[in-house]
Amino acid sequence: MLRRVRNYRETWNLDLVEPVSGNYYPITAKIAIEDDQSRLAVLNDRAQGGSSLVDGQLELMVHRRLLRDDAFGVEEALNETQYGAGLVARGKHWLVFGSSQKDASPTLQAKERFLQNKVLLPSWPFVNPVDNALTFDDYLSNFRNIYSAIAQQLPPNVNLLTLEPWKDGTVLVRFEHLFEKHEDPVYSQAVRINVRNVLFALNIESIHETTLAGNQWKADAKRLQFSTESSANEISPKEQVEHIPVMQDTEDFDIELQPMEIRTFVVKRR
Repeated sequence: MLRRVRNYRETWNLDLVEPVSGNYYPITAKIAIEDDQSRLAVLNDRAQGGSSLVDGQLELMVHRRLLRDDAFGVEEALNETQYGAGLVARGKHWLVFGSSQKDASPTLQAKERFLQNKVLLPSWPFVNPVDNALTFDDYLSNFRNIYSAIAQQLPPNVNLLTLEPWKDGTVLVRFEHLFEKHEDPVYSQAVRINVRNVLFALNIESIHETTLAGNQWKADAKRLQFSTESSANEISPKEQVEHIPVMQDTEDFDIELQPMEIRTFVVKRR
């Protein structure tokens, strides 16, 4: 998450003339406030504007409708209508409240992460009509009822982000670490998994790491280097990931994920 402070910007002296809009930010998944003792978070299922204009309060703008021009240059009212009435916006919100302490796992932030994964990436049920003569018992006995390509349960802080057919019979796979650093004493640690054991049903022969988009081998990628004002003691993002070995068409299927890291692989099947 990005940390925001009301009426403040980190890189310049702020002269704010619009105290409401100047403190509103896009909330795509979660907004939270906390102090030394408590933490309050609201999870949303769609993008909304949000802020904390008063200490101890959170607000989310589910929808905005103006009947008059707000004099900010558009020269028309923000009045979206359908069937002769104003548009209606609906959504779901999940409220999480508890201690902000991080000395024991799972922390409140860890619980928020796990809840996010459930509410933002729910299972999709599909229903198909069948012959009326087919009973439920017939269906159970004649068709495969359960299938999963995952043979080994992933750690709670790892998510299988992508599993899709790729080129020449290969499969594109992405794994992501769900946690940021320092969110939880256990789940914010680096984690190792064995790709072959997890995706045992794919009968993997080798894996080859690519860039995030899957359009270039990771070993061939050359990142641009920029001059920054970072202190001499600060570790650059490039140096932070240089110790992670790049997987090049290898039969070593153990990979390590750092906090908030996503790694992409092309999997070759036997």
